[in-house]
Amino acid sequence: MLKSNKAVAICFFVLSIFTYYGSTLIPEAIYSEGAAGPRLFPQLWSIFIAFLSIMLYGQSYLKEKKNKDDASKKEKSTRREEKNVFFMLIAAIGYIVLMKPLGFVISTFLFSLATIGLLGGENIKNKYSVVLISAIATIVTYVLFAQVLDVFLPTGIFM
Repeated sequence: MLKSNKAVAICFFVLSIFTYYGSTLIPEAIYSEGAAGPRLFPQLWSIFIAFLSIMLYGQSYLKEKKNKDDASKKEKSTRREEKNVFFMLIAAIGYIVLMKPLGFVISTFLFSLATIGLLGGENIKNKYSVVLISAIATIVTYVLFAQVLDVFLPTGIFM
C-alpha cells in the first residue's frame, strides 16, 4: 500500500506539473484588466494537487519507515491493492480516451461501473445495484452540468 501511495503521489505530482504548464498556454483574457484570468483556476488546482501529492509521499515515507517489521504480513493484501491502483489508472486513461468517441454519458457510466467494481469488488452482493448506482450518478451529473450549469459535454456517436 505504501509503495502504491508513493507511485500515486509521483504520478499526481507529474500530472500537476503538466497541468500547470498547460495552463500557461491558455491565452489571457483581453477584456479583464486586473481581474483573475482564465489561467488562475487551473494553476491553483495544479499547485494544490502538487502540495497534496508531496504530503502523500511524505506520509507514505514516514509510515514505511515505521512499519518495516510488519511488511511480511501485509504483502498479500498489498499486491491486490497495487493491482487495483494499476487497473484504476487504466480505467482513467480509458475514460479519457473514450470520452470523445462515446460521449460523456456512456463513458461516465462505464467508468463508474469499472470504478465501483474495482474498489468494492468482492463486497458487492447485488450486481444490479451497481448498475443502478452508476446510472443514477451519470444521469445526475449530466443533468447538473449540461442542463443546470449549461456546460458543454461531449455527445459522442450516439447523441
